Amino acid sequence: MCGKSVYLKQVGIIVFLAHVGCPVPAAAARIGLVDKIFTRLLSEETVAVRQSAFLIDLTQVGMAVNYASERSLIILDEFGKGTRSSDGLALLASILKHFISGAYCKSSLTAAAEDSNLSCSRVGTSSGQIARKKCPIILLATHFHALRELIPPSDLVNYLTLEHMKSDTDNLVFLYKVKTGVSVSSSYAVETSRAAGFTNRTLKRIVEITEGIKQNRQIEPLARLRVAGFSIIAEKIADNLMAFDPVNEDARVFLDQTMALVHRGPVRPETSRWVEAQQALPERAVPEGSEV
Repeated sequence: MCGKSVYLKQVGIIVFLAHVGCPVPAAAARIGLVDKIFTRLLSEETVAVRQSAFLIDLTQVGMAVNYASERSLIILDEFGKGTRSSDGLALLASILKHFISGAYCKSSLTAAAEDSNLSCSRVGTSSGQIARKKCPIILLATHFHALRELIPPSDLVNYLTLEHMKSDTDNLVFLYKVKTGVSVSSSYAVETSRAAGFTNRTLKRIVEITEGIKQNRQIEPLARLRVAGFSIIAEKIADNLMAFDPVNEDARVFLDQTMALVHRGPVRPETSRWVEAQQALPERAVPEGSEV
């Protein structure tokens, strides 16, 4: 909601427009020469390619890792979300470290062919040579706050954030202005969820789970059953199941009664009225010679 994705997209569009000779929406702009633009912005799944959204993400980023040069522009928006958080964070940190270190493993023939693009000396190895190149321009938007601890310190890395403020009614207001710095206090999930129309009960549960994860304590389920009473409920359900007649009784009524025992709530009246209405209907006549 703060405008990160829009900011990344407009940078890519402005760079492209400048390179094809179109005017850009700015009073003045200084744009360097870019040979390629790589993006990971939006993954659209399709059965035609038989790839998951995460595999599409990896393919897009893999193109940047393999073919980007020091004059390339790489735009990554929330890369790593399509898998487990720890794995996504590790992938993103490894990719950034790869570019920041400036070491690209190439064969001797490839390195010799690109001799004019190298900015540093090479170190010979048994399998080939390591060509050191400058880091491409990378714009990254992420919610992985721990990423700063996993990438090597470098003057090439600058941290930006978008300004926001709290109104008099304690509502979050986004100013859509980019400034230098890092926002690590909160991702404002509760505030944005409230703006999206979530109920207060859901928001309260979000806070409970978030605080439980931060404090590394057990998170109790909402539909918690007491251990002392669980055996009684289980015995009652078993007795009802043994006494259930699938021929003469309605299975939906039995399931509603069972769920009522688990949740300790009443049986839905809609179901009872439906059963009464069905019982009041006359039996359907079966044509002579038909099988039942």
